[in-house]
Amino acid sequence: MQLRTLGIASLLRSTMKTQRTCRSGRRQRLPTVRCGDFPFVSTPPREPDPAVETLIIDESGRTEVVEEEVVPPREPPRIWPWLLALLLLVLAGLAAYLLLVRDDEKTVVPKVVGLTEAQARTRLAEAELEMDVDRRPSNQKAGIVFAQSPGQGVQLNEGETVEVLVSSGPTQVAVPNVIGLEEAEAVERLEAAKFEVKIERVFAAAPKGEVVDQQPKSGERAATGSTVTVKVSKGQNTKPVPDVIGLQEDEAIATLRESGFEPRVFDVPAADPAGTVVAQEPEPGAKAPPDSSVRINVSTGEPTGETTERPGTTTTAPTTTGSAQVTVPRVVGLAQTPALRRLRAAGLRGVVAYRTSDQPRGRVIEQSPAAAARANRNAQVRIVVAIPQDAEQLEVPDVRDQDEDTARQTLEDLGFRVEIIRTGDGDTVEDQQPAPGVTSARGMVVTLFVG
Repeated sequence: MQLRTLGIASLLRSTMKTQRTCRSGRRQRLPTVRCGDFPFVSTPPREPDPAVETLIIDESGRTEVVEEEVVPPREPPRIWPWLLALLLLVLAGLAAYLLLVRDDEKTVVPKVVGLTEAQARTRLAEAELEMDVDRRPSNQKAGIVFAQSPGQGVQLNEGETVEVLVSSGPTQVAVPNVIGLEEAEAVERLEAAKFEVKIERVFAAAPKGEVVDQQPKSGERAATGSTVTVKVSKGQNTKPVPDVIGLQEDEAIATLRESGFEPRVFDVPAADPAGTVVAQEPEPGAKAPPDSSVRINVSTGEPTGETTERPGTTTTAPTTTGSAQVTVPRVVGLAQTPALRRLRAAGLRGVVAYRTSDQPRGRVIEQSPAAAARANRNAQVRIVVAIPQDAEQLEVPDVRDQDEDTARQTLEDLGFRVEIIRTGDGDTVEDQQPAPGVTSARGMVVTLFVG
């Protein structure tokens, strides 16, 4: 009875599914047989498998093997491709992030050449860069950056270092001695020592073309590339001494001074009228350097007596004798150089001063002493020259003892105008107005006394 029950249950299960799953996954219908009131599924004869088959024995003792349908378990879903795709996506995002972050940390090297060391350090710090300093001699002033590596515009990571070369100043070397050399040899020697050479030609006792002075002096240290000024002799500056014999003392003194000589007056006994020049040394027509002294013997009007030198006549200081006084001419309203020329012709020395005024530039607006006053010969007359209120101020350099061309070039390079008063046949600047160191203005006149 028990076996029958098991067989019926197995039969019910087999009838519920009449299809069988093949190895290929397709279902197929199996042939069925009936046993009494119950159908049975027939299977091909084979060895029964207890794990998947049910053995049914009916009452007649006949055995039937019924194969049960076994549904294979469903395979789990394949998720590893999704995990791999997700991992690749994460890696791509991470790479993009790192690239963006790396770009954000880049900076561009700024230009620091020409800046001071402190300015360069500040500018590089603003670009998030460090600075490494190397000091070397150069033509730049000390403390100025003259090279950098890498250069302007290069991209670096923040925090990287830019190397800069900071000038320690020009190289200092000893200036060679060129005094006594010919001009060409002196220039060659200075240029070999890497100096620039400026030539000034002056009158001197040395032969023409010989160097008589230099600045800086021999042995002094100076920067390579700086200028050494050498003064080259253009020979002695001599001019003929005028003939003043027979002239009255005042006239003789004025004649000598106008020619650039300084009279030395001696009172001598002579039968000639008193005050008459009876002799002179050097003799008339002899050549002598400018500013040298010329002795004149002035008659006392008495045939006997002692010869005495007049005190104060060896300098340009004015004499105190009444006969040496002159009348001051009027120069107000004249331009600077014509006013100085008129004063010189009267035996006086003009001295230029400036005052801002709405009068025309360069016109004399005041003089002291006033016109028609009496003054000692060679005394100074102060003339005030108008200068514009908005003029650019300049200090007048000292160009005395320079040749005319050099002095003119120096003054014109600074912005002055140059006018000349001739005092002789030479080309050396004997005096200048305004005097060296006076504050003038661009475009104003500097008057040179050349002889």
